[in-house]
Formats: sequence, C-alpha cells, structure tokens
Amino acid sequence: MQNLKYQKGVSLIMVFFIMTIMLSVVLGISTITYSEFKNVRSEGDSIVSFYVADSGIEKTLYYSRNDIPSSPLGVTNGVCNICSACSAREGSCVACEAVGDDCNYCRKCQITYTTTFGDKEFKVLANIFPNGDFYNLDISSKGYYNKTSRAISLQIANKDLSSSVPTIDRSSLRAVRSGTGVTISATITDPDGIASVLAHIRDSHDQNDPDIANTPLERGEGDMFAGSLTLKNGPYFVFIRACDSNGNCGQSISFPIINQ
Repeated sequence: MQNLKYQKGVSLIMVFFIMTIMLSVVLGISTITYSEFKNVRSEGDSIVSFYVADSGIEKTLYYSRNDIPSSPLGVTNGVCNICSACSAREGSCVACEAVGDDCNYCRKCQITYTTTFGDKEFKVLANIFPNGDFYNLDISSKGYYNKTSRAISLQIANKDLSSSVPTIDRSSLRAVRSGTGVTISATITDPDGIASVLAHIRDSHDQNDPDIANTPLERGEGDMFAGSLTLKNGPYFVFIRACDSNGNCGQSISFPIINQ
C-alpha cells in the first residue's frame, strides 16, 4: 500500500515537471514569435520612414528648381524662397525659416521646415553656400512614422551661375540696312537677367578701334534684343556687348552690316 502511494507521488512530480517543461517551451516559442513579429513590423515602419524622408528631399528639390523668384534679378535657386512659396501653395511648411548672410540672392543661406501629413512627418535642413566657382546645396531630411525614423542626405554641386557671362547666340546675329536705317538684333540669355545690351559700330573687324556709332538694344519677344539707328553708307561692322545684373559682361564676334 505504501509502495502504491509512493508511485502515485512520483507520477505526480513527473507530470508537474513535464507540464513545466512544456509550458517553458510554449512560452519560449511565443516570446520568439512575438519578437519576430515586432521586428518585422519595425522594419516595415522603417521603410515607410525612409520614403517619408525621401519625400522631404524631393519636395526641397522641386522648390529649388521650379520656384525661382523673379525678383530680385540674379536669384539662381528657389530653395531660399520655399517658406513663402510653400506656405502660399500648400500651407504645409511648418516652422519654416531661412537665415544666413545672403538669403535674398540665395547664395549663402540655411533653410529649415517641417511637413506633416496624416501620421507621417519629415523635417528638412537645407544649406546653400558658395564653393569657389560653384555653389553647394546640401539637403538633409528625416522622416518619422510610428516611433521609427530614417534620415537621408543629398549634396549637389552646380556651376555658380552668378559668375557666368551673358550668352549671345552667334547664329542669331543680324545687322540689316534699309536705306539709311540699320536694324541690329541678337538672341541673348543669362540666368541672372540681362541688364544692358549695346551694339558697337566700327569701320573694321578690330574691336579695339573706336566706335563710329553705337546704339542700345532693347528686349523684344522672348530673348530677342533689337535696336536701330541711322547710318550713312559704308562698309561697317558690328559687335554686341551684353552685361547681366551682376556686372558680368560678354561680347559677340564682329559681323558685317548687310543690305536688305
């Protein structure tokens, strides 16, 4: 009888240990499964955060390239105008600020802003600054979603357009005589804006010779500049000098006046 009671006691202890082991295995598997589930979900949220950050980069580049203000003349980048342009168009650039030594012409400036849409948000820090004959635009964007965040940075180095001279299209150069009147025209472009165009008339190809006459050319349709003057008959040559709003000047080759 005692032996039977002893065997029942041992069986109870063995069942207890087996149940404990099984419970430990189940809890272990549950912990691992939950941890994996959290990791998968976190990776998904992290991917969303990455694309939210990328939206900040793309939005800043859009304004940089497409919202260049017309005033003042000489502005070559729209990123410094993003606070007014974005607020007027979308109202989504929160806490937007542009500070620096030259934000007016967007040569040296730091821009910060935040955009929130739904449960997603990105914060942007953009810096534009001169670097020799180039200007650098550095953009950093950090995206947030469901307690995860990802950051992206982009650096762009472009030719400093403020140091470029006006481009005078050689194929567009015209100087046509009709009686005593001469009409001079050319297509001239410059990203900083054209400030002045002057046509010089001389009796030789030598651009160091003194002017016989000169006349300003005014902007007409598109990038076409034209002017006219009265000039007696003779073999004359013209060269055009154009200056942009920053004082950078360029000149054309000499070309003859032809009869209509």
